[in-house]
Amino acid sequence: MYKYLIPLCVIFILSSCFKLNKPFSDENNIKIIKEDIFISEIIGLKKKEVSKLKNIIYNKLTDKDILSSYKFSNTRSKILSASIIKYSNSYNVIWKLYNPNKDQILKYVFNIDKQINTSFDLFKIANDIVNTIEIESNKNKNYIYIKIIDINDLNNIRKKIFIENLIEISKNYKIKYLFNSNNHKSHFNINIQFNFIEINEYETKLAINWILLNANNNIIGNIEQEKIITNNLIKSLWPQLSKKIIEMALNDIVYLINLEK
Repeated sequence: MYKYLIPLCVIFILSSCFKLNKPFSDENNIKIIKEDIFISEIIGLKKKEVSKLKNIIYNKLTDKDILSSYKFSNTRSKILSASIIKYSNSYNVIWKLYNPNKDQILKYVFNIDKQINTSFDLFKIANDIVNTIEIESNKNKNYIYIKIIDINDLNNIRKKIFIENLIEISKNYKIKYLFNSNNHKSHFNINIQFNFIEINEYETKLAINWILLNANNNIIGNIEQEKIITNNLIKSLWPQLSKKIIEMALNDIVYLINLEK
């Protein structure tokens, strides 16, 4: 059903800007390393309780648009760990959030009166640390503002779906978008060009060009995506297809932005 025209990600240096050519698939995708929270050791609970607590914390952080994992970490991950000390009538929950890139440790201590033997108690423990992390995260959150110059060659319905997906997925990258009516000053500008080229009655070549510019409208680089897709897929699965297009492009947009900083 899918035909991969470009099997590898190729980077060409063109004068002072970058041009990235790649399809929109998971194969050979070079992921940008993102800052997240790795939920690490939790000492003082049974193995089953540790597993459940990690999962609760992960879900609550995700609900608050905070990237996290209890399975994988990377070089930019903050490490969240805990020690739970049992006393006769209470528990001390000592959390440490270590940022290896800044060699910084934040320490939080919570007192729990009830015994930790029910799901309710685990949710209480999770709420305490997640709410605290959210407060700290909001203090340090610096969004990148990108003004959308144009998204061409999409009909109104497809454009609406595309923009909604773009805004939602970009939250994970701390990116917000501005339109003509916004007064906030943008850090970057972007022009997204779609081109639907009919191959035959069953297939269309979908080509997208993301042109990223700095605040002075000088081109930083562009990202080209291209794939031959069946016409039925474009019509019936546009929400899912547009998400895949955005996910693949955003990794490279962040890469270009980091080069410009």
